[in-house]
Amino acid sequence: MLQCLEHLNLTHDYYAPKIAVALAAPAPARSPDIYAPSFWGRIYMHFAFSPRASFPTTEAITPGDTFGCAVLAGYLDRQTQLLTALRRAEGVDLRRTWVPIAPAVRFNLGDCLKILVYHDALHLGQALRVLAATPRRSWSAGRP
Repeated sequence: MLQCLEHLNLTHDYYAPKIAVALAAPAPARSPDIYAPSFWGRIYMHFAFSPRASFPTTEAITPGDTFGCAVLAGYLDRQTQLLTALRRAEGVDLRRTWVPIAPAVRFNLGDCLKILVYHDALHLGQALRVLAATPRRSWSAGRP
């Protein structure tokens, strides 16, 4: 379960600085609550969130082997940061505020926020499936 959370931490660490730069100079919204995926965002989300399509995780967001309570604390901190970014995005044109991802690839701000939310949901579901498959044990002293 901590591997799932650490993967999410690393993913947030990748996107958060890019989102912060975009939010520092956003395009004002032309009309409220309108979002449409960008060309690259649509392609990425098609493959990333399709149960039939999957691709390997890049090394930059692959969790290591050592985990502790700091992983959970870090995850909760990053969720607070995401909530702050979502609040800051109110009144911003999510389609015209661009976030460079790689050379010649950019997502719009709405893509990045949607990717983080959907990606979190995907891996939290994975962590919950691991929890459900884990045998229940009593952690009380003197009991098996």
